[in-house]
Amino acid sequence: MLDLRLAAARQDTFQRNVESAHRNAVAYQQRQTLVSELEAMINPPAEPQPTVAYVNTDDDDDTFCGVKVTRPNPRRSWW
Repeated sequence: MLDLRLAAARQDTFQRNVESAHRNAVAYQQRQTLVSELEAMINPPAEPQPTVAYVNTDDDDDTFCGVKVTRPNPRRSWW
């Protein structure tokens, strides 16, 4: 009978240890979340700078995206 009582006491102690470890883990996670939210409020991330792309054209180049562009022929008139 004594062995049964000791086993029940060990089981109760183990259950309390598991529950307290779980509570501690949840409390730690909540504290870390609050600290990270506070740091984000104090030091907001920098806004990304827009990137501008400049395209230089060559006046002598008669291609557009690899396709040859023809200019109107003044000797051929549709009118």
